Amino acid sequence: MSITKQQEAKERKRMELYFGKKLELPAIMYGFGDVCQPRIDSVALLETYVIDFIVDLVEKCSEVAHERKRERPDINDLKFVIRRDTNKLSRVQYLLAMKRIIDRSRSYINHEISSLTNLDS
Repeated sequence: MSITKQQEAKERKRMELYFGKKLELPAIMYGFGDVCQPRIDSVALLETYVIDFIVDLVEKCSEVAHERKRERPDINDLKFVIRRDTNKLSRVQYLLAMKRIIDRSRSYINHEISSLTNLDS
């Protein structure tokens, strides 16, 4: 499967939209001890590593899902893949707990707002 230069440039631009701006890699690099404004090639290299890591992780999750006779991976597949890395696993569990708290809070706030607007009517 040969990728043309144009397809490669298009893919790179798409990846920049997802990873370059949202992850803010220069800020992350600075937080881990790099200079305030790291070199562009350093950011590009780290971005490549991040993309490769995510792609590999998703592929492993997909393989686990396939072994479990499912088409798409779910959070349990991710937990299974990272089960031996306690730091990653605990971070995923923490983020899932925070998501549940945020969802409950959002639901409570929406309920309160709707009850207040019903009082106004």
